[in-house]
Amino acid sequence: DCWEHMSPDLFITEMSWPQKMEDRARKTMHLSPQILKTDLVEFRRLKGYLPRTVLIHLDPAFESEVAAEVAEIARELDASIALGREGMVVSV
Repeated sequence: DCWEHMSPDLFITEMSWPQKMEDRARKTMHLSPQILKTDLVEFRRLKGYLPRTVLIHLDPAFESEVAAEVAEIARELDASIALGREGMVVSV
């Protein structure tokens, strides 16, 4: 398991498209909102917490749709999930 020896405070990952494009995301090895949720649920099960999460590599044409879907996941999981922005500074 890749998380066995790691306990990050911050998780930076990509998410290119909204949930309706999950098939495309899977075929191109990208995340969709549901894949991210599944991964975060499994992380919490293994580690007992969720790190702050920042999403990068969003397709600008779908950014608002992804933002809404991810906001719902953040509420459901009581997690900190933000969309990365140019010039964003993250402190750990």
